[in-house]
Amino acid sequence: MDVRTKENDHLVSLLEEQEQKIQLYEEKEKQVYALASDSKKRIEDSNLERDRVLLKEQQYLSRISRLEEQLKLEASERQERHDRVIESLRQKHRTMLEQKHDEISNLTRQLSDATEKAERCRMDRDSLRDELAKLKDQWRTFKDDTSTKYESYNKQINQQENVSEDKIRQLLKENERLKET
Repeated sequence: MDVRTKENDHLVSLLEEQEQKIQLYEEKEKQVYALASDSKKRIEDSNLERDRVLLKEQQYLSRISRLEEQLKLEASERQERHDRVIESLRQKHRTMLEQKHDEISNLTRQLSDATEKAERCRMDRDSLRDELAKLKDQWRTFKDDTSTKYESYNKQINQQENVSEDKIRQLLKENERLKET
């Protein structure tokens, strides 16, 4: 009986551990989904910022074109200074665009990693749920087997008691009959 109780306690503790693991995996999964959502928002923000920078660049380039027309009439020295300013602005915007592109690439990679991690967590959670279901089935089977054996043993004991009582009665009758004779 103690062995079965220990087995029952062990199975119950396994069930509780599995339920705690599932809760931990579900919390991790929520965190991963939050990170993925945050990364997606950051990518969208970076895309908007890149579009604003591109629009600014277009505006600057059109403004620069108008300035170039005016400056053609001026001296070559002013033209050279102007060309240097234009090149500087272009380089600055290229650098900004490259930085935004790098940031978008990093965020895309983070999103991909977060998505993979979320999938692994989901698979782990599903595996733990399956294992928990198996343990619950084992517990039910063990419980049913124990109940069946208990009922069988109880029935055998009752039968033995009835047989013993019948023998005692027979022996008492025979003993009285022998006393009478």
